[in-house]
Amino acid sequence: MQDRKMDDPQMALYGIKVMLNNGFKESEDLFNEYKNRSPLMSAGASFVQFLHALMTFEEDQLQEAAAALKQTERQCTHNQDGLLKAFTNRLMQRTVHESAVLLENRLQKQVIIADCQLYQAVLTFVNQELSGYVRGGWILRRAWKIYEKTYIEIKNLHDRRVFASKRGQSGAFEHKQDSLTRTVSAPALMHLDLDEVPSQEVLGRLMGAISFGYGIFQLCISLMPPNVLRLIQYLGFEGDRDLGLRSLVVASKSTDMKAPLASLALLWYHTVVRPFFSLDGGNVEGGVMEALSILHEKKEMYPNSALFLFFHGRVLRLQCKVVKSLVAYNKALTAAKDQREIQLICLYEIGWCNLLQLKWSEAKVAFVRLKEESRWSRCYYAYLAAVCLGALGQSEESYQVFCSIPGLVKRKNNQIEIFVAKRAERVIAGELPLSEDEAVLLGLELLFLWNALSTCSQDELHIIETELSKQTQERLMPLAQLLQGAVYTCLRAYSKAIQVNNSFRCVS
Repeated sequence: MQDRKMDDPQMALYGIKVMLNNGFKESEDLFNEYKNRSPLMSAGASFVQFLHALMTFEEDQLQEAAAALKQTERQCTHNQDGLLKAFTNRLMQRTVHESAVLLENRLQKQVIIADCQLYQAVLTFVNQELSGYVRGGWILRRAWKIYEKTYIEIKNLHDRRVFASKRGQSGAFEHKQDSLTRTVSAPALMHLDLDEVPSQEVLGRLMGAISFGYGIFQLCISLMPPNVLRLIQYLGFEGDRDLGLRSLVVASKSTDMKAPLASLALLWYHTVVRPFFSLDGGNVEGGVMEALSILHEKKEMYPNSALFLFFHGRVLRLQCKVVKSLVAYNKALTAAKDQREIQLICLYEIGWCNLLQLKWSEAKVAFVRLKEESRWSRCYYAYLAAVCLGALGQSEESYQVFCSIPGLVKRKNNQIEIFVAKRAERVIAGELPLSEDEAVLLGLELLFLWNALSTCSQDELHIIETELSKQTQERLMPLAQLLQGAVYTCLRAYSKAIQVNNSFRCVS
């Protein structure tokens, strides 16, 4: 077999590439076959389980992933050098090559331990319980301390190697702290002879390995609300968005197994995070150029990858090319035929693209399937399906789905579930009897709340405006006028938006 001729870093990278080229089963089998051979292969196996659990949200999968991550962490700490072994190593005469390999293995294990703790914290937060937040925060703090220490160690050694290669000598290296390493003092590793330091190639891979988790950590912390961010900083965390992005770029260009995952993380930031959090104001295309550059760079390596096709669809949608976006999502759906979880995220986008075009029948098909198969917020998908059924004039079926929504609510502190539950309760109580036009209005309300109107083309916005002008019921006019004002703003018809806004004030 080809993989038997590879060393562990090469095999791990190969396994991740197989996974991203729609070979989830093959990747899982490869990592499971070799997971006891080294901590790196064990890390690959536990990461595949973690990713699978994160996409399914199934309780048994989440527990299995947590157990696998703990096992990988134990495998790394089992052989960690204690005081006795450190003393023994000093007495033993080792070659410079053996010293370099030992240092490489130690740094690699530290990266894996930090990654495992980061992933365990994510799984803990998924439950959205107060005790889980406290425990997850404690795990995150431990992970951060390891990331911080290991990042500075690897970076200093890497910079020393680069300095020596440029100078053509192994002379003295003066460590200079920059913004990347300002929080930690220079490590004791700088006393080592250059021959005892791993090669520039190895350090480049390790730099990519530590930069992935370090970058994700920095990026996610930077996106926290200000009140939460103050608490996090009090606990000793940092959140530097630019540093996080630079770290992910470093990771994406390395030979570490997480390099392709860093590219996906950057695509997620540019196509999902930036528009969702309005980081570029009203410009939803703010991250399009960066995303297109990544997709172009990876096209040859991942020509039919469902995940890369998915992000291509995201880019097209942000460019207001909804029809082309649907084509990309359907390609991704076909490519993910053996991976139900990726199919579901594609179906979600397909449903929304049809919603943007007011194609209620096609949107209904996607949301009904999500309601039946997804483990994430079934009440939300039920609400979307009920709205589509109502917009199609199927009022009886729509009412039945609305009646099922309160029983599907699982997380009382989830804002999405609170919103759809209250809407459903009003329908059930008869406060909001749904005609076809009223159901359409609730669908358009979703486009406004999810900041999706800005991804509609001019023609689609005009169609939406026409639908809103049909609303005649007095008690629904405030909502209709609010949505009309938002549509006119997207059309840059600001005088009409102001006029509608003034009318809205009079009515309300």
